Amino acid sequence: MVAVAGEGMRAEIALHWRVMPDYGAVKGTFNQYAWDGGTTVRFVYAGHTADGKVHSTWEIDTILINDDGQITHWEFWNDTHGADDIIYTVTGKHLIGLTMQQYGQLIQDTAKADAKAP
Repeated sequence: MVAVAGEGMRAEIALHWRVMPDYGAVKGTFNQYAWDGGTTVRFVYAGHTADGKVHSTWEIDTILINDDGQITHWEFWNDTHGADDIIYTVTGKHLIGLTMQQYGQLIQDTAKADAKAP
């Protein structure tokens, strides 16, 4: 079983930072639209590679909240092409066309190979 959340997410962000040390949410791009029963948020992630090129992707999350303030549903959408560019930049392989299992394995394999590199 390949971990995609938790440990897998930490491994993925470590790969991003290895190639783009400034990778993260872009200041000024977070917007929240609260409404009765939930909220929608949007923001941009970006980072620069050593050659100065910017790699970015956007994300939109919609979160439904019940009367007790508990999350009852959470969906997100992202810029698939931007995410593909970032994953290609950090792993050398494209995200588009992979299953979630293959994606998780790609992150794990790349992290292991990176750990062994001098």
